[in-house]
Amino acid sequence: MRRFQKNPGLYTIPGARKPINFFWASFTLLGSLGVLFIAASSYFGRNFFSLNSSDFVVPFLPQGATLTFYGIAGLFESFHWWILILWNVGRGNNLYNNKIGMVRLFRYGFPGENREFLSHVRVKNILALQFYARPKPRTGVLYVYTRKQGAVPLTPLDD
Repeated sequence: MRRFQKNPGLYTIPGARKPINFFWASFTLLGSLGVLFIAASSYFGRNFFSLNSSDFVVPFLPQGATLTFYGIAGLFESFHWWILILWNVGRGNNLYNNKIGMVRLFRYGFPGENREFLSHVRVKNILALQFYARPKPRTGVLYVYTRKQGAVPLTPLDD
């Protein structure tokens, strides 16, 4: 069993600024813009997508209208990803200090009154540590169970 370090240990938790989030935000943005481009070409009745020489144009009703809806929905989803990345939701740190017997948990959330989550827990108030493993290798979430707050995740939820 590993004991707490004698000196305080600070562990940073990455937020939403991960390479996979940048990939999905960019992928969703480019995909939705492409779908909107095809929808615009069907609305105007011209083939703006000139990689092939066919004169086939997607009819606006119902295919073009459906493409417009999906393109706008994709833009909203992409903006959501980019706002999460901009605000870096989920970033924080865990500070374990055995000298004073405290564990400090800090996280950033969405802007507003409760953007910052700060919790001080005495080591003697920790009831249990529980690890939920997932089928993927090296994935899971470590929770600390306390008397007042219940289950608090110590590791990022999507790693």
